[in-house]
Parts: sequence; C-alpha cells; structure tokens
Amino acid sequence: VGQAGNWLLDPRDVEIVSSGDFGGEFTGVDPITFTPDGQEPLSEPSTVSSETIVAALNTGTHVTIQTTSSVPVDQEGTITVASEIATALPGGEEATLTLKADTDILLSESIEDTGSGALNVTLEADRSIFFGSPIAIPDGVATIEAGRGDDTGVILSFLVNEAAITAGQLHMTAAAGITNSVIDLATGNLTAAPFEISTPTLTATVDQGGLWIEQTGSQDLDVQSIVTGSGGNATIENTGGGLQVQSIETEGLLIGETFVPGDVDLKSAGDLAVTGTITTDGGFVDLESVGDLAITGTITTDGGFVDLETTEQSITIGEHGTVDTRKSIVESEADTGGRVGMLSASDIVIHGPVYTGGNSLKGVGTPSGEPRSTAEANDDVITDHNGVIDTRLVNPNDPGAFPWSVGEIWFEAKNGDLRVATDLHARIFDLLATDLDASTTCDTSALCFAANSGPSAA
Repeated sequence: VGQAGNWLLDPRDVEIVSSGDFGGEFTGVDPITFTPDGQEPLSEPSTVSSETIVAALNTGTHVTIQTTSSVPVDQEGTITVASEIATALPGGEEATLTLKADTDILLSESIEDTGSGALNVTLEADRSIFFGSPIAIPDGVATIEAGRGDDTGVILSFLVNEAAITAGQLHMTAAAGITNSVIDLATGNLTAAPFEISTPTLTATVDQGGLWIEQTGSQDLDVQSIVTGSGGNATIENTGGGLQVQSIETEGLLIGETFVPGDVDLKSAGDLAVTGTITTDGGFVDLESVGDLAITGTITTDGGFVDLETTEQSITIGEHGTVDTRKSIVESEADTGGRVGMLSASDIVIHGPVYTGGNSLKGVGTPSGEPRSTAEANDDVITDHNGVIDTRLVNPNDPGAFPWSVGEIWFEAKNGDLRVATDLHARIFDLLATDLDASTTCDTSALCFAANSGPSAA
C-alpha cells in the first residue's frame, strides 16, 4: 500500500527555478517530498524553488523531487534543473537530494555543496539523464541511474566537458550507455566526460555498449565494479593518481558471423593494482602504469591478449595472482589462447601462474642505473619457485599426450641479471642478459639453459 500522494497516476513535468513554487506541494518531514498536483494551467510544468530546496538541505533535511502526480496530467514527467542548487552544509551534517523522473532529467544548472558537511545527490530517471552543468559534492555520494523503466534506449549524456562530476563516491548505471557522443547500442564505446572524485570509489554498469572514464584529480581511484554490455570496452584512465581494480567484466557480442569482444584498457599515473578480477570474453587487457604494476587477483581473457607495462617501476604477479589467456572451450589446435607481454622499467617478478594456452610470453626488464652484480640477481627479470609459466595448448581429450602446440618464452634483462627459478612448460625462444656484467641463472626444477640459448622444448 503506497503512501498518500506517492502511489500514483500520471506524471507532470517539474522545473527547479530560482523562486516560486507552482503546481505541487511538499509533504513529509524527513525527507520532504515534492509531488505535482492538478493546479491550472495543466499545460504548464510544476515549478519548485531552488531556495526552498537549499534551505531544507542546509539543515540536514533530505529532499525528494518527483514527477509522479497526484492527479492525471498529460505530460512526460521530466525534471529540469533550471536554477543552481548551491548548498553549504555545516560540519557533521549530511543530506540527500533525490530527483525521480518518469522520463528524463536535464541538468541545465549545477548542483554543488561548498560546506564542510556532506551533500549526497541521487538522480533516478526511467529514461535518460543529460548533464549540461556539473555536480560538485566533494564529500558526498553521487548515484546516477538512467533507464529504470522499460525504455532500453537510455543514456547518461555529458553534453559539455564542463559537466563533470566531483564526488566522494560515484555510482553510475545506464541501460544503454554513458556517453557524450552518438552511440551504437550494439558495439559502440560509450564515453563520459572527465570527472574528479575526492574519496575515490567507482561502480558503473552498462547493459549495452561500453564505458570510457578519465579521472583528472590527484587522488587514487578504486574501481569497485565495472560491468559493460555486449561488445563494449572498459577504458579507465587516472591521470593524477593510482588505480586499484576489484572487478571489471566485459562481454563479447556476435553480430552475424563477426564476434566483437569487449577490451579493458587501464592507465594509471601512479601504481596500478589488480586485487580482484578482470574478466573478458576474448577481449584484450592492456594495463599501463607509471608506478608499480601488481597482479594479486586474476586476469582471465578467454583468448584475448594481455599487455602489462610500467614506465618507471616493477611488474609483479603475486603469489595469489593469475594471468590466464587460455580459451574456455578448446576443440582443436586452432583454439590457442592470447599472448602475454610484459615491459618493465625495473623488475618482473612472477610468483603466481601464467597460462597462455599455446601462445607466447615475452618479458623485458629494463632497470635504470648502473649494471648490477651477480649478487643482486633478484633485481631484474625474475620468476619465483612458486610460480608456473605454462604456454602449452593441451588436447582436452588426451591431456597426457604431447601438446597440440607450445608457445614461446622470451625473457630479456637489458641492464642487469636474469634468474629463472620457475617451472617452465614451454618452448624457450630466448633468455638474454644484454649487459656485459649481467648474468643468466637457471635453477628451475624443470629446465636449465644458458643465456641466449635459442629454441628448445620441454
């Protein structure tokens, strides 16, 4: 059973203006809820004063604006923010502004808080949300949900680059995509304008299409959950700090006889850590960082390539980390996995397993500074006793037989020593220490070989 004034009939458009309430009323105590009514003329939208909204929020009172009307009105049910909502919540206060539209929400003017408290903003649209001005709530939570109704053609659209979101936490959901351009619901890569988050956590879900986000602040970014739809890429760049990934999943799409995978492309100006899972349906995974690049979780690509690069620090696959590019379904010798490439400005350390399903692994360590002595052999390209590098493509019907194919391994330490202490199940293409004072050491239980040994098999 719904509450009076909330269970309703037909929507009416609502505009948030500088002054003057018309065609509706506030009810309740906390939250106070604006509900449109049947005040004449019914051809006009209801209006709500931004002054009324701000006054309530500044006292810590939650405010809800909805388009669902208490009487039948023949309008679409859009909400337009036509006047700036500028609060200054005092320290210790927290309030939430919620806009609920039966169709679209348009932010023509900004929503911002300049106080020491926390303003949260929740936008819920059954269809689309259009950003023409920014949301700036540095200590609050922004929850943006488009496509809550049956209309699948919905988007979050950033109309201008200035329409950025600054928030302590950002949660975005859209049925069709997050975009500032024309989109193709089947295969398009959907983009969002650059945004800043001050206490950074990010979740985003896109049912069809992909996601592109640039974080322009100086903070680290914690990607809690990204899910992209059929054929959509997930591209995230943090230009001012580090990046931590808990969960990213992309799904491929079959269009006729063409399969379109969803790729994952992550770039970090600081460290980059995969602590959870990155899963693609054949899509590539490209991770690039300035600082340390650490895999303590799992990367699974079902045949997609994996490229790991750090321009100033080391690459580490932790004890509980895994890189697996093998295909989930193997029926013939053609079902090889994806290659794996690692380029490090310093060390490459492999504690956890790497599986390539018949494709190659190449690791290049290029530490800066003077060449290192044999006693410092742990400082360049390293594989640990607990690690496993397996590049075989095994016949699933006869796993004990000779593999269908075996991918090559190429390790190179350009300015230091090379030590291999991992079981290698592969064809060794090259193990090379290029500096005159450098050395190659092999104490693996499976193989032992000299530097620049040339092809061999195991």
